[in-house]
Amino acid sequence: MHVRAHLVLVALLAAGGAAAAESPAPLTVPDLMGPRTLALQAGVGSASGTEALFLNPAAISARKRYTVDAFYLTDRRPGLTLSERQQDHLGGSVVDSISTPVAAGLAYARETKGVETGTLFRLALAGPIAQGLFLGVQGNYYDLTGGTYTDSYTGPSPQERQWPRIASTLNLDAGLFYQAARMVSVGVAGYNLLSAKHRDVLPRGFGAGIAVGSDSSLQAVADWHIDLDRGDWVASRGDWGASGSVKNTNRFSAGLEYLVSGSMPVRAGYEIDDTSKTKWWSLGLGLTSTKAALDLGYRQSTTDPRAKTFAAAVRVFVPNE
Repeated sequence: MHVRAHLVLVALLAAGGAAAAESPAPLTVPDLMGPRTLALQAGVGSASGTEALFLNPAAISARKRYTVDAFYLTDRRPGLTLSERQQDHLGGSVVDSISTPVAAGLAYARETKGVETGTLFRLALAGPIAQGLFLGVQGNYYDLTGGTYTDSYTGPSPQERQWPRIASTLNLDAGLFYQAARMVSVGVAGYNLLSAKHRDVLPRGFGAGIAVGSDSSLQAVADWHIDLDRGDWVASRGDWGASGSVKNTNRFSAGLEYLVSGSMPVRAGYEIDDTSKTKWWSLGLGLTSTKAALDLGYRQSTTDPRAKTFAAAVRVFVPNE
């Protein structure tokens, strides 16, 4: 009897270990972020410069800046197959809230490898609508093709092929940013607000966040995100089953940033991610001056340590003449 009980316990532990080792869903276009956001896991309620183009378009107007950057992000999921194993993104962005009363931002991203490949443009406009309150709207253009899959109908030697175009369309984001007090700001944003055919690529979603402290000393941030259309990741199809079991998924995240010696931001964060069915811990480091900045961000899954994301950005601050 004891032997049988031990065998059952071993089997349960093995099953639990197998489940824990399951790799989370890959990072795709709806989850793109810069290295600061990656390290903090949050930022909807903070004035995050060019990274606001992926979080909350209203925030680009909250600080007077003229910034140009170039970024790279890579996401690894060795436990998945084919195009899901690695996602590579590179691009650049510019935000100008100095030379005109209405802040403007433009971002370009090229998805070179992954579940989706192609091009993404973002154009944002934002400005104050009341004391400390900013409104932003952003148009997004997607021109994306699916990743690769194995064609098993090609005889004894299956071939790797590419899915056809999955999205060539426009969509819209919008957000509000409120500087509630000198050390407190909050933000809300809506993503892909227009009706779209490919909800797994362009899922409707909403986010809310708060930041407490100062980005020139110590700041704490926290976010909540909800996706309304992605459902469960279906590894055999390489999507979130948007045409089938669609459901709401949530992400809860928080992070801390401390500026060391006025020039080296150190960051850490944690996220509970129902969309990818995992939890993440993250770290980041930066170097900044009055003319330029370098940011690095890294995160790793707690359920599958092989699942990792790394991002880097080089940023230039254009002088205000």
